[in-house]
Amino acid sequence: MKVLSFDPGQVTTGYAILEMLNTKTNMMFVKTGKLNASLKQNNFAKDLKRLLAVHSPDYVAFEQTGAFLSKIYNNIVHISCSEYGIPVLGCTVQDVRQFLFGDRHMSKTESNILLKNFLDKAILNLRSDISKHELDAVGIAFYAIQLQVKINHLQENQNPLSEE
Repeated sequence: MKVLSFDPGQVTTGYAILEMLNTKTNMMFVKTGKLNASLKQNNFAKDLKRLLAVHSPDYVAFEQTGAFLSKIYNNIVHISCSEYGIPVLGCTVQDVRQFLFGDRHMSKTESNILLKNFLDKAILNLRSDISKHELDAVGIAFYAIQLQVKINHLQENQNPLSEE
């Protein structure tokens, strides 16, 4: 399972491509990077389509906020992903913190430290110089993968209704 995720910022957008290599051990591979977040030249839409075409993710996940910029990203992501038939998961920072650490109200600094330590153990090649936006994108991708794994597990273990 492969997830492309974004943490949109006003100047930079961090992205991560996270691929689960083995669901039993939770070993993952990640590639991260930064995009120019300028929407004036339509760079984000072009970069997103390039990443979708090159990496063929199973899902796309991104941080949603109430900010106007996030609404623009939301539209771009949904339109671009619909062209490729890729499902989209929008989540909040609080969703990720609650899911990973059980505390949706911790500070961003606290969660970034915990996230870095947590991901160092789960991911094969996490760079030591990863930026804040890239780290957040990895956290979003990890959240999306773990959520999908739980959904798949529930579906596999669901008892079908008996026919009477």
